[in-house]
Amino acid sequence: MVISRKSSWLFLLFCLSFVFFFFSAHTPATDLANQTLIDQAVKLRDAGQHEAAIKILNQAISTNADCVSCYVLRADLLEANKKFSEAASDARRLIALEPKVANHRARLGCYLAEAGQFDEGLRLCNEAVGESPNSQEIFYLRAKVYQLRSEKLQAAIADARKALDPNNPHSGMFYAGLLLRAGDRRGTLQELNRILKLAPKFEPALCLRAKLEWEANEVDTAMRDWRTCCAIAPHDASAFYGYGTCLQLGKHYPEAIKAYNKALAINPASACTLQCRAAIYRIQNKNAEALADLKRVMKIIQGRPDELQEPTITNYCHLLIILHRQQEAVDFCNYWLSKSDVPAHLRRCFQLNRGNCHFLSEDYPLALADFVAATEGGKIVTGDRYDAEYVLSLDRVQGQAAAIALCNHLLQAKPRSAWLLKTSYDLEHTHGLLNRSLDAVDQLILAEPQNYQFHEERATLLTKTKSLEKALAEYDLLIRLNPQRFRQYQFNKVRLYERLGQTAQAILECTKLLEEGATNAEVLYTRADLYEKIGYKDRAYQDRKAADAILNKL
Repeated sequence: MVISRKSSWLFLLFCLSFVFFFFSAHTPATDLANQTLIDQAVKLRDAGQHEAAIKILNQAISTNADCVSCYVLRADLLEANKKFSEAASDARRLIALEPKVANHRARLGCYLAEAGQFDEGLRLCNEAVGESPNSQEIFYLRAKVYQLRSEKLQAAIADARKALDPNNPHSGMFYAGLLLRAGDRRGTLQELNRILKLAPKFEPALCLRAKLEWEANEVDTAMRDWRTCCAIAPHDASAFYGYGTCLQLGKHYPEAIKAYNKALAINPASACTLQCRAAIYRIQNKNAEALADLKRVMKIIQGRPDELQEPTITNYCHLLIILHRQQEAVDFCNYWLSKSDVPAHLRRCFQLNRGNCHFLSEDYPLALADFVAATEGGKIVTGDRYDAEYVLSLDRVQGQAAAIALCNHLLQAKPRSAWLLKTSYDLEHTHGLLNRSLDAVDQLILAEPQNYQFHEERATLLTKTKSLEKALAEYDLLIRLNPQRFRQYQFNKVRLYERLGQTAQAILECTKLLEEGATNAEVLYTRADLYEKIGYKDRAYQDRKAADAILNKL
């Protein structure tokens, strides 16, 4: 076949064009531009801007469709965003580009397992380990597959240990996370300390160590770590939240509020932070501010009962009650109780809070109905104000006998409940059952031995039941517990000694009072009467004269 000169020139031109375009796509300038894009993507990834990093990598891949580094980086970002199917597609592309590299098959196995194909994913990882038994990356990828199943957690830890890179804090964090899941808190802290010795300002390790220290009540060390996290990552809301919790636990409330404010400036939709700040506002008696924060929490939850917590419900209702908005609290409870998907424990909480509102409004029948429903007639014992209000509502509706029987039943389950013990005492005392009241107040003192008010009640009851010697001992104890009320307690002792017929001792106690500066007319008149009883008329006259002078000055 004869080829014309014109045809040969055309063929040569085609070949040259092909060679030109082929090599022009892979010029050093193009590779440099691609590397620049990859560097930008890495910076965006480290800053947590995954979507922006993926866009940059898409641009790099459009320039060079065979860029292995781009596919690896993009696959990792897609995995971090839980787009496992897309990540698996990138892994398949990597296998096509480099079919002999076992790491790519392990990568595909990891993404498939995360997408729900566990067995297939594990098979690919095992094959990769067989092909490249010394690859740390493959062991790391297989560990990620193992940790998807709780029964494989120890296998995941073993692989993560093999994958540990002493110079890479990220691999150490993965290993520490697995140890923590396995309940090895000591091992977790050891690994975190190793990481932080290598990289003292590695924020993930600092945050996790601070959290563990806080849980172990090591508040000072946790606070130091959280403070460092705040300085390293000023845009991390969780760091300021953690720092705030430590400050709050240490009762540094103004500083804690500042930390929470910074956390909320970064993440305004953090329900946990709002609840913590509301708790401080309540302590500071800033009830309106606390209520505003809890209203924001309710708005964030937006009718999702699974995100509600019992303390939040109770605090919200109590704030509404304090601010004289009881009907709003009732409406709030009615709204949630009208929903069918509210869990049983939360439904009970709403019923108790609504019952509390009805009780405070003195609508005892409605309160009783809510308390009966919430506690299943006393089978479920809360051991706090709700049980007490349940008993008192029953007293108002069905009478003393039913209320006392219920109170005794509840006390069997919670024998040291201060609320129930006080209610039992109130019932016995109100209905004139002094001996039973004394038993009830004794139980109160067992629960709170340093509560001087309970001891005052006991001293009063002992006096009424004519157990005067015991009452004297109780007042001696009260003088030690509450020295601010020394004069009142001492004067009560004077009266008791007088009733016991111990006039000389009563005079001595009066003299102690006067020596302590209690130069009031009542004490002087009392001592004058006592002096007269034993025939000391001159001294009685002097005391009455001094008492009259005090009254004349008034």
